[in-house]
Amino acid sequence: MRREILIGAVSLGIIAIVAVIVFLLFFGTPSAEITSATTDRNLYHSGDIMTITVSLSSSGQMDNTTVRLEGIEDRRGKAHLTHDIPANLSWGPNTFFYEYALPHCSSCAGILPGDYDILVTLEKDSEILDTANLTVTLEQ
Repeated sequence: MRREILIGAVSLGIIAIVAVIVFLLFFGTPSAEITSATTDRNLYHSGDIMTITVSLSSSGQMDNTTVRLEGIEDRRGKAHLTHDIPANLSWGPNTFFYEYALPHCSSCAGILPGDYDILVTLEKDSEILDTANLTVTLEQ
């Protein structure tokens, strides 16, 4: 009799643990991450159009999410690229594109030829979920 009660209790415990795991996998809070962030080229000239591609992966539907692009800072620290892409993510892969006209290289504008960083941030409700960095080279 004790053995049967023990087996029943252990079985019930295992079923409860499996149920919790299944619930969390299928009904838990979805998450997302940046799987890649790229540009169409590595080398650009003044005024070129740069296409930025951001690929994300989401474990479920996530509305009110933002992909933020920020970078190409001049010598005074001002970012010339600042753009938010509103994103309602669906389960699985999600891809976003943004075309940006690069500033002209000049000492007056504070942008000299060289390497420039772009920070890609994935946010939901002002919480940072993931980040990625890009570096592009700008010439005259």
